[in-house]
Amino acid sequence: GTSFFMATLIVMSNPSFSSGFIASFNPSFTSLNCQKLASHSQSHRPPTLSTARGRSTRRTFPVCSQAGSEKRICIVGGGFGGLYTALNLAKYLEAKGKSKETSVTLISDSERFVYSPFLYELVTGELQDWEVAPVYTDVLKGTGVKFLQGKAQSVDKINKTISVDLASLSGGGKQEVSYDKLILATGGNSKDEKEGEPGVFGFRSLEDAKKLRARLAGLKFANKKPIKIAVVGGGYPGIELSCSLAANMKKNVDITIFQRGDKILPRANLYNRIVATQRLAELGVKKFLRTEVVEIKDDSVSWKQNNGAVAEDKFDIIIRASSSRPSVLNGLDVQEEDGRIHVNDMLKVKEEEDLYAVGDIARCIDSSGSPVPSTAQIAMQQAEVAAWNVVADLTGGVPLTFRRQDLGEMLSLGGYTASLSSKAFGLQLDDKLAHLLRRSVYLIRMPSTDHKLKVASSWFRRLPDEIEKSLGLR
Repeated sequence: GTSFFMATLIVMSNPSFSSGFIASFNPSFTSLNCQKLASHSQSHRPPTLSTARGRSTRRTFPVCSQAGSEKRICIVGGGFGGLYTALNLAKYLEAKGKSKETSVTLISDSERFVYSPFLYELVTGELQDWEVAPVYTDVLKGTGVKFLQGKAQSVDKINKTISVDLASLSGGGKQEVSYDKLILATGGNSKDEKEGEPGVFGFRSLEDAKKLRARLAGLKFANKKPIKIAVVGGGYPGIELSCSLAANMKKNVDITIFQRGDKILPRANLYNRIVATQRLAELGVKKFLRTEVVEIKDDSVSWKQNNGAVAEDKFDIIIRASSSRPSVLNGLDVQEEDGRIHVNDMLKVKEEEDLYAVGDIARCIDSSGSPVPSTAQIAMQQAEVAAWNVVADLTGGVPLTFRRQDLGEMLSLGGYTASLSSKAFGLQLDDKLAHLLRRSVYLIRMPSTDHKLKVASSWFRRLPDEIEKSLGLR
């Protein structure tokens, strides 16, 4: 195991090997299809290196200059799709020598980028806030990308402007932001209306994780044992969060998962589903399958049992870990009922010349004819292609078509254990080694070198303590 791990890190550290090797493990990473790139001339290959330029601060930035021939690219949404599109744009424009005549602006209603695979460890205290959620202006430092904190409310496609309600840190009020090319990456942010009820927590954002952590701390302080938790939804968030809480709190927590379908992790591969099922049983987490939650009221959950009868129980914490809808922007007549937007295999919104979409908001059929799921892995793959195609549009380059690469998935299963599976590379791992590789891969894929180094240093200082905990010595 040690030799394999050392070999893994050596390969990861080598730029000529790391892209393909990391992709074999990481559900949030890919490099562009090498065969596609090879079919284009050298001048149309996405660059692998960028030169740092400019500086940024946490104050308001001038946004998308109106002057002259400068081209203005705006990105709405700062999740995996939005942020990595911005970073790729900066890299490609620098390589093309177009960075000085092209502005890139990232608009997000949050001050921080959330590395969502680590939200589970944030709740349990294994990781710190700054490790999981770096400030955008720190991540974008030296890239030339401007950051504007505010909520995009509407798009005027005729005048090519975005109406933004600015956050107080950006000066407050409203601002019209002009664009030549617009990339929509708003993700699945809209709250389920029941999450507004007292005692019901969502689990999608940094704020959600911090509220849940505070609630748990309050119950622990009140010496409430066991803390009863209901998790509505048996997909990735529900299962990973349940395992993390159960492993961290042990006998001090009683967790029940309610899943409408007949199996947990319906989109997961069989190996990870089996490992997760065994882990839930080992941790004593109860699960009700083929169960519909009919009402959440105050501190109680009512659900319909298999025989049709309705049962009810009280809980200290109720968490909705179900799927979310993309945010709706006024003026976009291209959004469907579920908030998503049809894009072609070049990620351009159909019948629109200057509008792209990536991530959860994009309904995409890739160049192989396969529908594309909404995952962080896919968002990062799309970010590379969308950024390349926007630059190709502006410079007369050759666009790329998007083809999904199913590289596998990794699950956090609490207590320094994980599950990892990749059909593409024939890999199936679980327990401590999978946890170590998961942490290492996600560290390498964090969005800036400076943040990677800070996080790595922090983890290294805590390593002896984590080893003791993982081996059950503490």
